[in-house]
Amino acid sequence: MPEHFKESLKELQQAAAHWLREDCQASLNLDSWESELGYGITGFCSSSLMEKAGVNISFVAGDRLPASASLHRPECAQAPFQVQGLSMIFHPRSPHAPTAHLNVRRFEVMAKQGPIVWFGGGFDFSPYIMAPQVAADIHQQIASFLHPYEPSLYRKWSEQCDAYFHLPHRKEPRGIGGIFFDDYLYQGSDRLSCGFMVAQVEQFYQIYRQLLQQSHGLHITERQRAFQCWRRGRYVEFNLLYDRGTRFGLESGGRTESILISLPPAAHWHYQGQGVFEAEQQEWNKLMSSVSQVKERLKDGLKVFDEIV
Repeated sequence: MPEHFKESLKELQQAAAHWLREDCQASLNLDSWESELGYGITGFCSSSLMEKAGVNISFVAGDRLPASASLHRPECAQAPFQVQGLSMIFHPRSPHAPTAHLNVRRFEVMAKQGPIVWFGGGFDFSPYIMAPQVAADIHQQIASFLHPYEPSLYRKWSEQCDAYFHLPHRKEPRGIGGIFFDDYLYQGSDRLSCGFMVAQVEQFYQIYRQLLQQSHGLHITERQRAFQCWRRGRYVEFNLLYDRGTRFGLESGGRTESILISLPPAAHWHYQGQGVFEAEQQEWNKLMSSVSQVKERLKDGLKVFDEIV
């Protein structure tokens, strides 16, 4: 496996440990593991501010690429593969801060015509209580970050994120979105793509630290907490029913404890919960409607940013 990306992922895990300690008084515990397919380091923690955090790196290889990873590349189906990846999941205690998820991964497949390399990943935010202005600012930062790389990326990756993080059985989005991509190689370069992936993780850090800082000290009611746990149920449903990363990890024989670390520590399912939290759900629906309008305008280009926020 190429060492340059592997070392970058290790450094990013350490950076996450640093800001969790600084911002959330949470000490990231590192658990090294090995399997027949490779090895990894699972980082996990909990504190008074961060109810559960998982920061995982893994380096695995196998003789047959699982079907979940070759949907768009049939020429790679069942071929020998190597995958290097970093995944992060943050479930804060405060309902005023969103659950946040990030994943970046590098695939290398030994197809019949030779080695094929691509990258996948993205990050997204699933809020419980959030002002529309905050959601607008999140997407403005994402679009501003992507524009110097390729002006079309925000439109493409934002739309892919919305399409992917959608619960068809609920007919609703998981959250306000972010970016999602697969089968990507920046300027056709493996090394440049590695640098781009690192920059994305650093942008995610910047956005999420701001969100956590804004939530510190805000009053939390029991009803707000109950609504948070109810909305977390949607997160569980998506990860277990639809998430390709979960499926790939399980299909490739990955470490189950590390794969399922993404699930929240507490989630509730109320029968006809839409009625139980009718007022809160209406506000959540308004947020989703508002951020959808913002994203549509941002897709038209950077020139409209000042008109939005």
